Amino acid sequence: MPAAIVAFTAAFEKCSAVAPTAQEAEFFVAEAFRTGNGTSTDLSKALEHYQRAGRLGHAEALFQAGCLFEHGGDGLEKNPKEAFKHYKAAADREHPDSLAILGSYYLNNK
Repeated sequence: MPAAIVAFTAAFEKCSAVAPTAQEAEFFVAEAFRTGNGTSTDLSKALEHYQRAGRLGHAEALFQAGCLFEHGGDGLEKNPKEAFKHYKAAADREHPDSLAILGSYYLNNK
């Protein structure tokens, strides 16, 4: 089995063991890909899992997806419109950092 699949499976199992819900499991897998903890860093895969967790209602995942869209990096292109969309979705769930960022967007007419 390829090393990447072994690493991903190990990371998912580790995260799933501490995550009580599917949204938490997706979030922890995203965090593993973003930080390289237990696997190689892959921002595209991190974004994919943040978005999955976000669709399940995870506000911090929506915020992190917004950050990835805002800043880009490692082959991930910046996309301000998607960043705003994700920050707004997180703010709708009362995520404090997203509320602050959204306030700044509105204040500065971005």
